[in-house]
Amino acid sequence: MEKILGVDSSDVRLSAELRKDAHEADVLEQEENRDAARQRYQQLYWESVPEDGREPIVPAALEHAKSTAKRYAAAAEAYKSNPKLMPRVNDPTTRTPKEKVQVVTKSGRPSIKFTDVGGHFIEVDERLRRITESERRAQLKAKKAEESSAAIQRAKEAKHAAVMQEREWAAKRQTDSMRRGQVHDKIARSACAQFLETFAVVRSAYAGRRHAIQIQEEQANATF
Repeated sequence: MEKILGVDSSDVRLSAELRKDAHEADVLEQEENRDAARQRYQQLYWESVPEDGREPIVPAALEHAKSTAKRYAAAAEAYKSNPKLMPRVNDPTTRTPKEKVQVVTKSGRPSIKFTDVGGHFIEVDERLRRITESERRAQLKAKKAEESSAAIQRAKEAKHAAVMQEREWAAKRQTDSMRRGQVHDKIARSACAQFLETFAVVRSAYAGRRHAIQIQEEQANATF
């Protein structure tokens, strides 16, 4: 790739050396004893020494505060690697090296150093806020799902009750219809019986009247 792009190897070596010098300078600045401002502050700070030969209080207090700050910083740095803040993902395709520092060397190129910093750049407060927010959203989602399930169950129960009530009303309507049919049949039979009785009476009266007229006609014929 370098040959295709026409990169000069001398420039690569020069940039590698400059990067190495910058890295060494950063390492020196990160060391505790290289903090020039703090060293000047400690050197310029003074207190009156008692005449009875007792040791001064401020240097010991400063050393105690420094050791306490280092201990708290180490605890805070270790807390950043908490699985709660930085969960582990079980990926069988990825293999995590056991050593935290990996150096990759290749002939003709500068070495590349990979350092596992863990959770060094994690903002704990922001991460905790996001975790709390995600838990709150999960609780709200579970509550909404429970309410939705309860609403669906209530709708099913209401539908079942409506169906049962409709069936009950249909059975009642059928029973009432059958009862009305029976009443109508009874009324129709009673009316038919009354009609037949009336017809029989009328027929009997008509037959008697006809018989009387026939007797009168026979008497009249006999007289003439």
